[in-house]
Order: sequence, then C-alpha cells, then structure tokens
Amino acid sequence: MEKLFTAAKWLKIRDMEYAGYVILEAQIRSDGSVVLGRETESYPDASRNLLARALGQQARLKPNSTGTHLEPKAEIFVVFFSPSVDGRLALVFGRQSDDLNPGASQRATCLFTTFY
Repeated sequence: MEKLFTAAKWLKIRDMEYAGYVILEAQIRSDGSVVLGRETESYPDASRNLLARALGQQARLKPNSTGTHLEPKAEIFVVFFSPSVDGRLALVFGRQSDDLNPGASQRATCLFTTFY
C-alpha cells in the first residue's frame, strides 16, 4: 500500500493495525461515480465483501481522459482497521488503472474514512 500514498499520508496510516481489506474492480463514470465490478482480493476472507461494496459504492474519482468513449477502469480499496475505543474505522481509497502505461507511477486518492 505504501507506494500508493504520498509520504505524509502514509505516515498517518502506516502504524494503524488493520483487520482486513477488500479490493474491487471498478469503472469511473463521467460524473466521478464508480460502477463496482468483482472483488479481486479479500483478506483474510470474504466476510467483509458486502460491507466493502456498500462503502466502495460511495467512492468518487476524477477520471483521467483516456481519449476514448470507454469508461476508465479503476481499483477501489476498502481497508478495515482493528476496532479501537473510538469504534470501527474503514479507509476507502481508489486509483485509476492505467492499461496503456502499466509501469507508470500512480497515487491513490484518499476518498474517505468512516466508522461502521
């Protein structure tokens, strides 16, 4: 995950203990909303997939122009942190996939954190 964040953002989240995560395929609509596809990875199991879908559906990304009428592809990440005295925290972030230049450096957009 570290490579997806700026150094400042990574410092804020790197020491937080997480309980699991779900990565979802998505397509970005012209208005920034996303259409979620399949789960590509669920750790430690699939028990949080439905919750991840509900949270991930709220994601909004600014699409980079692909020069076509196709909706750009993206990945939505939902990270579930271990419960604390403050409650259960989830971090939702995403990045646009770059099929034309897969080696390009990409930064994630920290979309939101929420208690669930």
